Amino acid sequence: MTANDVLITPASKKIEFFDNANNIDGAITLNASDQLVISATNDLILGDLAEDIHIGDGTNDIDLIFDQNGRIHGAASVDITIGKSSVGNNDIIIDSPNWSVTQPGVLDVTNITISGAQGSDGQVLTSTGSGVGWEASAGGGGGFDTAGTGLTSLSTTVNVIGGTGITANANDVAVTASQTGITSVKNTSLVIGRDDDNTINFGTDDEIRFRSGGANGVKMTENNIDPFSDDDISLGTASLKYKEVFTGLMDAENIKVDGGQGDDGQVLTSTGSGVGWEDSAGSGDFNSWVKYSFRRDSIGTDIINLKMLSSVDDTSGGTWLAMPANGTVKACTVKLWGETLSASTTTQTFAVQLNNPQGSGSNSSQQSFTVSSNQFRVNNTHSNHYSYTKTGLSFSLLGGDSLGFRRTVSNSIDIGNIEVDIWVEFD
Repeated sequence: MTANDVLITPASKKIEFFDNANNIDGAITLNASDQLVISATNDLILGDLAEDIHIGDGTNDIDLIFDQNGRIHGAASVDITIGKSSVGNNDIIIDSPNWSVTQPGVLDVTNITISGAQGSDGQVLTSTGSGVGWEASAGGGGGFDTAGTGLTSLSTTVNVIGGTGITANANDVAVTASQTGITSVKNTSLVIGRDDDNTINFGTDDEIRFRSGGANGVKMTENNIDPFSDDDISLGTASLKYKEVFTGLMDAENIKVDGGQGDDGQVLTSTGSGVGWEDSAGSGDFNSWVKYSFRRDSIGTDIINLKMLSSVDDTSGGTWLAMPANGTVKACTVKLWGETLSASTTTQTFAVQLNNPQGSGSNSSQQSFTVSSNQFRVNNTHSNHYSYTKTGLSFSLLGGDSLGFRRTVSNSIDIGNIEVDIWVEFD
């Protein structure tokens, strides 16, 4: 053969191409299975840059087209399948730094590996800004990005920003413990509290239940605050009292004053600055007692001893009064007039006395009590006439003792005229 010849050998089912050095550069043959084989010593070029290559089976429509722009595609209405799963171990490998799908379509695959990795369970394929990668899901199924400082919903993008009582951090959204932006919390089963033992429960219509220490305490309805159990809840304690209680009708089974219920037969009376249990001043007791009256006029703020009254209007005669038998001083009524008493808590001390304690060398004793200006003002019969009855006295005396009455402290209440009735129960 000479250079650049073409040798056709029918018996061998081949066509051979020689170069100018008389070497075989390429051949077209039929192999033992009658399959067409095209081989070349150097690059194998099908077609040229100006024409497309169409591949078919010779009887059907063209199946595959290699066009002059470097694209591989099927003819109209003909799909292209790359790979065959039934063969096995024939993965499709695209070895290119960049590749893309430029036309809309459907990608139907069993698995996707990115940079040689399939990601961890639950990760999603997300954009990295310069490519794609497996990342932890941000929930919701949409795309997520962080922009600004708040929380709004824009299509499939959640924009995390701030707000009243909410702070956007690098890795979380923090809710402020002290909320000032919430103006209403309503729920038909709402329960708030420290734990299950200490709650405020709104689960019952028209009722608010307060629970403490694991037990229901009180419940508030439209017109009442009721305990859950009868005779179970206290308001205050012996050491922690309410300052004042303002109420309309009070329906009570018992009343204590300063922790005491008083003695049998005592009555609740005003002390001028409060109330207290005192012996009844009713006619049954006072009618059985003997009254001795003492009086003194224009005493001002002096310490004084009162004289026994020898007659109704006489203030000059009489001295200390001798007792006819053994007995007990039970009460004193102090009456003032001639000076106006202003509202005040200023107190004055008085004393029932025996045997003239002011006398030298006398065997004397006394029982004192105090009265405030406000207590006198409670009983202001007319104009500037005031009175106060001190009950509950228990001052013993013997027959022959001298009975008297004394104002013991000066410069307290400015007294005009004073008259005192001392009530004595004799044995």
